[in-house]
Amino acid sequence: MIPTHHDVIIVGGGIIGGGIAEQLRCGSRLRVSIVEQELRARVKTGASQAAAGGINPHLYDEGHGALGPMAQRSRDLYPDWIERLRVAWGQPIELRRSGLLCVAIEEKEHDRLINDVLPLLRERGVPAEELGADEARRREPLLGSAVTGGLWLPDDLAVEPLRVMAALEALLKADNGLTCVPDHAEDISADADGVRVVLRSGRVLRSDKVVVAAGHLSHELVKDFIDWRDGDFSPVKGQILEVEAPVNGGLRTQCDALVRDDNKTHIVRATPYAEGRVAVGVTHDRGDASTGTSPRASESILRNLRRILPDVAGWKVIGARAGIRPGTSDGLPVLGYVDPHRRVLAASGHNGLGITLAPRTAQLAVKLLLDTPLTEEDRADLHVSRPERLAASPSR
Repeated sequence: MIPTHHDVIIVGGGIIGGGIAEQLRCGSRLRVSIVEQELRARVKTGASQAAAGGINPHLYDEGHGALGPMAQRSRDLYPDWIERLRVAWGQPIELRRSGLLCVAIEEKEHDRLINDVLPLLRERGVPAEELGADEARRREPLLGSAVTGGLWLPDDLAVEPLRVMAALEALLKADNGLTCVPDHAEDISADADGVRVVLRSGRVLRSDKVVVAAGHLSHELVKDFIDWRDGDFSPVKGQILEVEAPVNGGLRTQCDALVRDDNKTHIVRATPYAEGRVAVGVTHDRGDASTGTSPRASESILRNLRRILPDVAGWKVIGARAGIRPGTSDGLPVLGYVDPHRRVLAASGHNGLGITLAPRTAQLAVKLLLDTPLTEEDRADLHVSRPERLAASPSR
């Protein structure tokens, strides 16, 4: 039986919504409900499907202002969060301390890494080391001959997103204080007395507060509270492949590169998993909300990977997956209340950093929901993520 009134309703059961629910239940006795058509379906089609699993706080952050410190604080939460999930789930979730090797095969990209990225990292006190071509190949022997050098970030982590999602799904379904509502939210309204959520089935749920963490559909659900600027939100489809390493040799570390192909810039990622598996990709198709994988995307991934890690590109492909990320025009997430009564909290727009930012987003969301005193760092991160920065006009 689904209760008629809830303390908190979370719309969306992905890593953001699920992470918020998990942390909220850890710190309170609130009656929490998640509205999601089917948690397992979310595991198979959500934004986490498009993630390789790198926890990389400062990747491309030179273009995103103050997001790096927020992401770094999120990375620092990961060991305790993964351990808590592992213990509660009773199955292993490996948090790999693999570091990140950012490499270049073109002079322009090499200059960006050395002249733009490295100074920013040093200014923030982030451990980073400039590597020449030979030094980079000693760090990762599978790098191809075209690599001219790069940066080594030793503190970056990696995790398998689907195992994190599976752990969250199991925990949420086993929690007697949490209700999973298998439906879609169609409309949300709020006043001083509470929030009203209308479901596709026609059922109406009421709660004290609502968290909208519905991925790339989130901004549509809260458009009655805030007048978003046109074009500031878009779906960003991504595809990942998994390849199988030879028995006696796998990838040592995460690798990342930007390469030019067909007059476009492509991201090349390779992230080692357990048992010799490696996630490689990744595509970024802005404006595409279609489901399923495509041979064209797979061909693009392998073609560009071949320029950085030619041996890895030749390994057996054992799987492909695709998901839809919630994108914003400035590359920053959206986290904060969108209504004057502080009852509707938006948590979305994480672009390609949903995995990296998940525990910090959950921590901040729970502080807002429980009205916990905020630290200076909390206020800084919430300022970066404030929804009103994307508003065309003041909240209604």
